[in-house]
Amino acid sequence: TRPGLRARIVDWMRDTYLYLKPMPITSDVFWEAAQVAYCLASVIKCLARPLLPMLNQPLGSLRELSSSSRGVSRASSDVPNTTQGDFLRNSSNTPTTFRKMLFEVCMSWCEEGAQSGKEYSALAKKGIAEAVKQRKDPENSEAVHKDMFQTLHCLDHAARCASAALLAGPAFDTDARRPKGPVFAFIDKLFKLGDAYNGMQTTTGPVKRDVGHQALTHLLHANLDLFGSCLDRCYDLEKHIATGFFQVVCEVYSTHTVQCQPHVMLSLILYKIVDSSLEVREDAMHLLHVLSHRNWHGEVNVGTPTAGTTGAPVAGLEGDQFSADAVVVLGNLQDSYQSFQLQLSGKLAREHPELSEALCEEMMTRQLNCKDSVIQHPVLISLAPWMENLTFMHQWQGTWCERLLLSMYYVTLSHGSQFPVEIEQLWKTLASNKRNVVPILNFLISHGLKSALQDLNSTLEYFSVGKRIALYLARVAPEHTLDQLVVEIQKQVNEDDGILPSAAPWPVADDPGLLEFSTWLASEPVLPGAATSHGGALAIDAPRGVRGSGDRGTDGGSIRTAFSGDVGARISSNRSDSGSSRSSFTNASGSVNDSAMMAVGAVKPSSSSNQNESSFMSNMSSSHDRQSAGPSRGSPVKAPAAHGMRALLTRPELALCLLTEIAYEQDEDFRGHLPLLCHFCVVCMDHEEALVSSHCQQLLINLLYSLSSHRLLQQQLGQDSAPSSGEDLPIPQVVSLIQYMLSMRGRRLWPYEECTVRGVAAGGELPSATAMAALVHSIHDAMRYEEGLKVAWSEVALDWALHSRSRHLSCRSFQVFRALQPMLTTDVCVAMLMCMHQCFINGTNCLPARDCAVEVITTLKSLILVLQQGRLVVYPQLFWAALALLHVRHVHLYAHALELLSIILARLPLHQAKVQNVLLASVPGGQGQIMMHASSTNDAWDEPEPWPVGMQIVLGNELPQPPYQSLAVQQLLLKGLSAPATQQPTLRVLSQLADNMAQHGHVVLGRMGGKPTASLPPAVDAAQGAEPGASGPQEAADVDADRDIDPDTLAGPLSTHYDSIKKHRALKTDGFKALLGPWRSQLVVSIMSLLPMVLAYLSGSTHYDTAHAEALRQALASVARAADAYGLHQLALHISRLADLRPATAKDNKALELVIKQLCTQLRRALFPRYTTLFLHHCLDLLGPVGAAASAGNTSAVQRTQSAVLLLMRCMFESVCADADGGAQDALNSMMPLMPLLKDAAMMSPLSALVQGHLSSAALDAMASILLFQQRCAPIGFPRTSRSSVSPSDPPQVVRTMTPQPLSVSESLRLVIDTLGSSVRRGRKPAKLMPFLQVLAGKSPSILPGGAWD
Repeated sequence: TRPGLRARIVDWMRDTYLYLKPMPITSDVFWEAAQVAYCLASVIKCLARPLLPMLNQPLGSLRELSSSSRGVSRASSDVPNTTQGDFLRNSSNTPTTFRKMLFEVCMSWCEEGAQSGKEYSALAKKGIAEAVKQRKDPENSEAVHKDMFQTLHCLDHAARCASAALLAGPAFDTDARRPKGPVFAFIDKLFKLGDAYNGMQTTTGPVKRDVGHQALTHLLHANLDLFGSCLDRCYDLEKHIATGFFQVVCEVYSTHTVQCQPHVMLSLILYKIVDSSLEVREDAMHLLHVLSHRNWHGEVNVGTPTAGTTGAPVAGLEGDQFSADAVVVLGNLQDSYQSFQLQLSGKLAREHPELSEALCEEMMTRQLNCKDSVIQHPVLISLAPWMENLTFMHQWQGTWCERLLLSMYYVTLSHGSQFPVEIEQLWKTLASNKRNVVPILNFLISHGLKSALQDLNSTLEYFSVGKRIALYLARVAPEHTLDQLVVEIQKQVNEDDGILPSAAPWPVADDPGLLEFSTWLASEPVLPGAATSHGGALAIDAPRGVRGSGDRGTDGGSIRTAFSGDVGARISSNRSDSGSSRSSFTNASGSVNDSAMMAVGAVKPSSSSNQNESSFMSNMSSSHDRQSAGPSRGSPVKAPAAHGMRALLTRPELALCLLTEIAYEQDEDFRGHLPLLCHFCVVCMDHEEALVSSHCQQLLINLLYSLSSHRLLQQQLGQDSAPSSGEDLPIPQVVSLIQYMLSMRGRRLWPYEECTVRGVAAGGELPSATAMAALVHSIHDAMRYEEGLKVAWSEVALDWALHSRSRHLSCRSFQVFRALQPMLTTDVCVAMLMCMHQCFINGTNCLPARDCAVEVITTLKSLILVLQQGRLVVYPQLFWAALALLHVRHVHLYAHALELLSIILARLPLHQAKVQNVLLASVPGGQGQIMMHASSTNDAWDEPEPWPVGMQIVLGNELPQPPYQSLAVQQLLLKGLSAPATQQPTLRVLSQLADNMAQHGHVVLGRMGGKPTASLPPAVDAAQGAEPGASGPQEAADVDADRDIDPDTLAGPLSTHYDSIKKHRALKTDGFKALLGPWRSQLVVSIMSLLPMVLAYLSGSTHYDTAHAEALRQALASVARAADAYGLHQLALHISRLADLRPATAKDNKALELVIKQLCTQLRRALFPRYTTLFLHHCLDLLGPVGAAASAGNTSAVQRTQSAVLLLMRCMFESVCADADGGAQDALNSMMPLMPLLKDAAMMSPLSALVQGHLSSAALDAMASILLFQQRCAPIGFPRTSRSSVSPSDPPQVVRTMTPQPLSVSESLRLVIDTLGSSVRRGRKPAKLMPFLQVLAGKSPSILPGGAWD
């Protein structure tokens, strides 16, 4: 009302400010004018609010007021005009208001303006001391000093009050709005310091807390946008600050319309209603009253305490209504107001469920920074009613669900140990709604992946929380929790090895350590008269280098073999290293076998172990430690993951880790998931990350313990109602297995290894695979009371083996599948064949594909070995698949194929007509070959008998293409005799085929009454000059024998082939001949393949070990028995004599040559001239590569074989000449078809080339015998007695060879799979078998829609 006076006051304040501004509190000048500063502070305290419009102007804008005043005050006259003018000019250019300037100068005069009270006291004491020194009266210095301190006290209080008064109005600037700015720092200190000043209580004016309350009230009244910041400070860790802000917030919220969400205020109310201060609790109730009036129509239903709560009932409630007239009295005991809080929270949660989501998120977020354990406990409890209303969305990412779960996760991390019961109750409340279990678990796994992207410490910290949360969920909803985690674990099938196709470091087909029958696949068809017509000779390329040791043997006892049989008996007690061992498995009597701790291939540190071996027993370490933890020696290191962010663990592995502790508490709920969990634990036991391998061990231990304990308890109580196989709990096996697993904690049970073509011998297993199989057997024995575990586990293992995107997991799954020894079924057979085809169709240059083929072949062998007697005939495709695999060009893989064929032949009686019918019904390529064979027979006595059915198998087509020809199944074994690694298995298969020939011959003789007939070749007796079996042999007896089939044998499991069987029975097909080839062709191919080896061995040029030599003798003996069974008694006798010879008795070359000549005579009389040209062609094939090898001075096994061939050729021609000289003209007749070939220089070039080499002497002897034969034949003329007879004047014949035509293994297997039928192929068309092969080979899936094959 008096503007003039207001202007004069402002003018005085301006001049006084300008006068005092340059005077710091530490100067003596300031203390001379301290009373002036006190006056200014007092005026500001009283007039700041009335003068607010003028104080909010910049200092320069106050000049007009100064010019209109009557004069300048006396105080301002002491300030130099130049300084005052310059300051005013500078102030006019700044937006800073005069109110802020006054606030800053007042802050410099009070304690809150300094960093601390001590600093303020030190500054003040310094200024007072300077002022006292300026006094000239030292006698009054003490009184002056005391008077100045009293002035300081008054000035501090006045400046504090003035600063609080200046906060009325809009905030000075952005800096004043910051929670950590000077304004809030000033208020914080007022609330925090309370009434204390330099250890003394203030005696004048309001206390600091009241000043702070006044300051914050002024600030909030004019700046309601700061309400949120002030509300956050209500949760401050400093109790005095939180209380001061809360009281002001309550006041402002009650008197102003503040835009604040109800859940935010309700969260604050629930926090403060259990505060230890009665005043705060009352303010919280008042705030609830205001909130209810504004948002809930003035009423809040509180009600009486619910069941289970403690504390006195709430007084002042009328009809369960909390209205404006109601009086609510809170008890002073902590139990009372905490009970009221829980009661209030429950009622509000039921009446306002729409606030549940936001309120829980708000309260849990506030809990993260709360350090008051007294408040945390009731607040956590009060959240339970609200969480009962929550239902998480399936798509929880980026919503309130994620924010709430993240807050709860970190609350569990921070306060889980302090409040385990309360936090567990919250998670249980969420899990009580079963729809929340899946989103919570998905959140846990997703958050775990983020932690796994950081380091090991973050992952371990995550497990400390994640496992606890998963356990809480399982206690309420075990079925839902287990199902979801198991679903995640199942997705491990889709996890790859982290290899990019473009950067796959696998070796290619030209790996120098991988032996190949390279000349077979590289050879071109032989052209008549070409100098290189014998390029397809049997030979292998020598390796260009050795890529490390393929040996998987152990040194230093670092790798142990596994156990087999009973738990105790199957453990090898032999240990190659010294030292004590902890108890492991028990023996059959249940006693502990201490020496068996390391028996399952675990890696144990020893002085002789290398770095890679010792790294396997390291404890859990960081991800960088994985680089040093390599596989055992001889096995390839797992390919590194692609560059980029790749977590330590995958989602399925995280799920497995979360499931570990649940298995300790739960039992029955795991029964349905045992197969999958057991399989995951076993195949990941050698995981490169120690976290995973250790959790696999722990999960297996917990499963064994919980399930066995529950079973034992039921048996003791007589309440065993669980499904079981009727067997009692094998307590000794369970105890010993658990003890062993505990003793191996922190160490892998076996090293990481990959199956390779070269690393595993045919019929063998990796050491780690053997150890894993032993563990599988032990687990099954310990859980044999679980009905159907073996079958279900086998199904899981097969599914993982077929569909896993990880090569390692697929191979390990095959190994587990073999260890379980399941029964072979149609589905399994189809899957194995299609997997085998997949291995070869994904590029022959992909070495991992061939490695996986070894696993498939090994699995097939194990399935056949456990098959019941006579059941193998139900799966005829296995026989044809084994033959198709013989086209493989890799030596080691060929050895595995031979092993498979040997097992099939041992369990498939090929001499039985029923077996022949079934196999022929499923012959690859259909029935075309059988019809061709039935419609056309070869009666030419001087041409080899063909094998029509084998044209598709040996030649890859239905018409023979020169120089190849289809004679017998033994042709597929020829290349096996050229490699030392495959000679023994090849000899074994040759022996088995010869035994089948002998059995078939006996069957034919038995059905003919046991007497030789014209249908069988007559026995050849050289002493009596009997005629050889060239009297136009027929197969009538064989056909009759094969047609004599009991119709009942076609019933049962063979009904699927019934139509095909009827077809070839109607055609009167010779089953054995159609299946394996004519018996004469089989006999010739077998003899011709064995003779070079036998002669090289008997001549002493080749040395075999005992097993090798015995295999060779067994093959010769079997061939002799086969010849004898078909009536070639003399031939059989001489073959037997050859088999009985030993290198020691063959040093006399004359004696050896005599035996060979006698054998050649019998061979010629029995099988020539039908196979005369074949004999010469095969001999020249074996001599083919010698020209280049001899010039290079090579004296390898190939040369030793060629030396034996030269000896054989010389003996053959010399025996012919000897018989001719004795008057047996038929000897020359049987060899006459060779005349055109012998006159062909190009044809005989391999023999001519040897004349210049190391074998020149033997070559010249052979050529001399040939010339002698030609001289004997020259004066003799031969009439054309048949269409196949030839004369020396005829043109050269097309060259023939016994070598099979190089074929694609994948194409051969495709023909086998085609015999399965379209319905079977369509049934498996959605499957992408072994998809990792497609990734490695960079191809699209091989199986196309509709069952087509690319």
